[in-house]
Amino acid sequence: MGRSFDVPHVWAAYARHVDGVSIAADHYLCEEAPHDVVRALTSFWRNTEPGGSR
Repeated sequence: MGRSFDVPHVWAAYARHVDGVSIAADHYLCEEAPHDVVRALTSFWRNTEPGGSR
């Protein structure tokens, strides 16, 4: 997907803050690269302030 589109740029039209990371997996990210998914989500939520703002 990231090879064809600037995914964070597309999502920026729908959200105030968008982060993007590349995960080496196909369609089933959680099954194919669970540790990478957890790492990316943990990083994202760690940098999110309580109440939903960043």
